Amino acid sequence: MAEADDLMQESFIKAWDRLSTYKQRGKFPAWLGVIARRTCFDHLRQRQRRPTTSLDRLTESLGDQFTPESGDRSLDEHMMNIELSGTLREALASLPEEQRRAVFYRDIADMEYREIADATGWSMGTVKSRISRGRSAMRDFLTERQALEESRANR
Repeated sequence: MAEADDLMQESFIKAWDRLSTYKQRGKFPAWLGVIARRTCFDHLRQRQRRPTTSLDRLTESLGDQFTPESGDRSLDEHMMNIELSGTLREALASLPEEQRRAVFYRDIADMEYREIADATGWSMGTVKSRISRGRSAMRDFLTERQALEESRANR
């Protein structure tokens, strides 16, 4: 059910982003339906190409965070991975909406640049610059975080 809600929301975002392309001679519900269908097909195609686990489901499954997922990893490695994923989520959340969407689509959803441009209605140059600026801002966030943690450790 949450997946359907996400797809519906994504469809409305795409429609809003592409509202200028709507030709008023057509019926609005039909135009919106095409966007929704394409969003669902894109989602299914993406899922077939690369199966994923939603972040919500992943964090729910970490009920006992102190148990490593694999016997090959130590408890320390497991805890560092949990801490790192939380820090990366914070870095991503610190970005402006457009950069966050671009970085998410490229680096988490593993979408190609052309797919992102098609999904968002942005030009290819805009997609590339938002990804680049978003990654740079995340790098700055992580560098600042590391410096802050090192200064705390040296006290």
